[in-house]
Amino acid sequence: MVDFDVAKLLAKAENSIMGCYNLKLRKITESYYGANNMLKNGPIDLDEYSKMLSEVVDIVIDKGRFLSALSQILSENDVFEFSDIYKTTGGLPIKINFRGGRLDSENIIVNMFKDKVVESNDTPDELTKCDSYNDFKKNVDELIKTNTQFVLGILNLDSFKEFNISYNHVLGDIALIETASIMKQLLGSNGLVTRSGGDEFLFFYKLDNDYDVTYNFIRDFLIKIEEVINDVVNVDKKLTATIGLSRFPLDGDNYKKIENRSRAALIRGKNKARNCFIIYLEEKTGYIDENTIFEERKNDTSSESSKINVITGVMEILNTNNTLRKRVEDSISLIGNFFYLDRIVVSEVTNDNISDLIVWYNPRSKKKEPKFNTDNIKVWKSLYESSNLLVINGVEEGEATILKDILAASNITACVAIELKHEGRLYGQIRFEMTSIDRIWQPTVISSFVLISKMISIKYDKAYLDYIHEKEMYYDSTTDVFNLLKWTLEGERFIQANDNPPYSILDIEINEFTNILNLYGIVVVDNILKTIANYLLRFECGTVIFGRTSENRFSLLFRNIDEEKIKLFFKDLKEYVKENIILEKGNVLLQAGAFLNNDKTSLKEALDKAVIARKQGSNFDDVTIFTQAMYEKELFKLELESHIEKALDLDEFLLYLQPKFNATNKELSGAEALTRWNYNFEKLMYPDSFIPLLERNGYISRLDYKVFENVCKLQREAIDKGYKVVPISVNVSRSVKDFDKYLFDLEAIRNKYNIDASLLEIEITEGMYTENEKLIENFIKKLHSIGYKVSMDDFGSGYSNITALSQLNFDIIKFDRSFLTSPSNEKEALIVRVMTKLVKKLNMKVLFEGVETEEYEKYLTDIGCDYLQGYYYDKPIPLDTFKKKYIN
Repeated sequence: MVDFDVAKLLAKAENSIMGCYNLKLRKITESYYGANNMLKNGPIDLDEYSKMLSEVVDIVIDKGRFLSALSQILSENDVFEFSDIYKTTGGLPIKINFRGGRLDSENIIVNMFKDKVVESNDTPDELTKCDSYNDFKKNVDELIKTNTQFVLGILNLDSFKEFNISYNHVLGDIALIETASIMKQLLGSNGLVTRSGGDEFLFFYKLDNDYDVTYNFIRDFLIKIEEVINDVVNVDKKLTATIGLSRFPLDGDNYKKIENRSRAALIRGKNKARNCFIIYLEEKTGYIDENTIFEERKNDTSSESSKINVITGVMEILNTNNTLRKRVEDSISLIGNFFYLDRIVVSEVTNDNISDLIVWYNPRSKKKEPKFNTDNIKVWKSLYESSNLLVINGVEEGEATILKDILAASNITACVAIELKHEGRLYGQIRFEMTSIDRIWQPTVISSFVLISKMISIKYDKAYLDYIHEKEMYYDSTTDVFNLLKWTLEGERFIQANDNPPYSILDIEINEFTNILNLYGIVVVDNILKTIANYLLRFECGTVIFGRTSENRFSLLFRNIDEEKIKLFFKDLKEYVKENIILEKGNVLLQAGAFLNNDKTSLKEALDKAVIARKQGSNFDDVTIFTQAMYEKELFKLELESHIEKALDLDEFLLYLQPKFNATNKELSGAEALTRWNYNFEKLMYPDSFIPLLERNGYISRLDYKVFENVCKLQREAIDKGYKVVPISVNVSRSVKDFDKYLFDLEAIRNKYNIDASLLEIEITEGMYTENEKLIENFIKKLHSIGYKVSMDDFGSGYSNITALSQLNFDIIKFDRSFLTSPSNEKEALIVRVMTKLVKKLNMKVLFEGVETEEYEKYLTDIGCDYLQGYYYDKPIPLDTFKKKYIN
């Protein structure tokens, strides 16, 4: 999803056009140009909008191509970015960049900004060297004129955005180049390919329209493409592609029809499977023209005998000994799959609210969440018939006008809704819904739904009050799994009933939970929690007791001790989350700790020990098993925490410095300020053992100021004694929130020692920048205005990419050691070389950390790194040693 105000700000910053396109109205509702200037308050249709754009910004937007692009957007993620070639009013071709995403279920935000006038229609794609779209279309038009049979396909790389996030945009570019190359090779002189934007390619191939001939060609074509690109881009996550294909003259008599029907096939492939090819057939793909991107309505064709069997099956399920919820879930799953529904919702209804209790989704349909608010119930009640039944065949056809907006908000295109009542009391509702197509409900289907609803109602009503009470008291409201109270009760009941048997506790935490919440919002966080819960709910009748025991934690009790089983369980859970949750920046990381109890340890103590193991574990790939040494380490942590304030007062925190060297002449160019804790003046401790403690209890800012002051003292001493003076960098703690206060305090210290700001460098981690871009950018501006140098620390360890570099305002980019595991690794070396060149072109210096061998030094020097730092030169050393070795 995108933010409306952010899109307006982007339009202002880039002097671009921002439009809000309503999918249902198929009109522009609002439009802005540049510095908050509204072009026209809609709704206006695309023809009028195109005319207005030609007058204001000298570009002509083709309605058909714009709608074709929207069809691609709707079949992909909620956020998009692509380019296309349009024309100025003078007829010159011009590149237009599109960027935006969904505002909500009905509206798409599109930012359009002009890139450059294309010198000629023959200009190939800069990256892949494919022919231009205009040349491609001319060739197709020529084939149509000569009535030559051919196929026209659209190839789209699946999950390409996530591939770039997981690996690197450089590897993504390589994949695009190789895709274009193998397509050209396979098509030869009988075809042509163009890159139509992002990861999408258009191609044609002269071929007989026979279905079997077409099928064999496109099958072998797709297999070969995937084989070649995965051989070149050799990473764990394999790239796949989806192709939509149409045939001339079989599927249309002009270019627009042929391309649109290829796109219809592509959309079906992306929605239903991916990693496949779809040949356009109207009865399977649905008719499409330039004014619609939705499938045609379908009627139900289920036989009467089959319906009777389904009703009998539901009756049998409802009479089993499973929990009521399980019986209802299994029943509606059977119904939904048989009648090919998209969604079934069982809701609780009160006088002023509808809340969904059980939601079933068809795995063959695109998952769409229902969205209802407290005002809906009054509307529903006003439309129900005396039979407690409401039938809606098609929202777009004007039925149920009052409900139209409510249904659209929940993506409902057709539904049958039935009230659940007992003795005149309304307590629930069942909705049998379509979310992908309209549907005409046959009378026999409606009667089946009514009968099934009555059967469910009888079972549901008996347990209704008990269920609601138990749900409120014992279940987590977001995930419907046990809360801490219920998990503890069930765990202790098991332990007591089995006379303190051996058991295992597994505690799982969602890493960076608060950051995910701040970055993506509550909807994404709830989806993550529900995904984990859905995996756990598979084990409801097994040997595991599980629950959501805090905001970002799930705890499990295994009714035996089996370390391998627990580790396999955690591995499968991580894979499940990775497959079902894809964040724009990285993956959801889970961390787990376990305690294997073979004595009479209480449940509370066992959980505490599993939590200790999780906190001390550093491996996201495996479960950390509790040991006694961990317990002793935890006790030592508590001892450290109680001593921190005293340690700061007694100057137990020592200044260490690690030198930096000029890569060209190998002379000292600066140093990085670090710290060590001389605990009780007896034991030297490294930052990873105490920085998290200081961040947790709020003492980290005192340490930051102390380090900064010690650096200023060193610089003052060197200046006064006439010694060598080099810039020294100081890290900014991630816990800083008020950057104005932080800078004010730094300036007070610097002015106290009268040190020129150019002798001090402020290091900001990549993670801090990506989490607080606007605040950090403002902070950097103020630092520069005073005279400080600013560097980005640990570049490459987080989420930065090639595009982001152009927006950064740093003086130095410090590449993280993980960026290059070995100069002999060709792919990593290629990326480092390209990134170094790019950073220097952007007038920033490059510093590479972790240089440990002569091989590293030589390679990094050869590719143009400005500064080098690492154990090859010197490790972090105490202040006095640094003075003697480098300053005095």
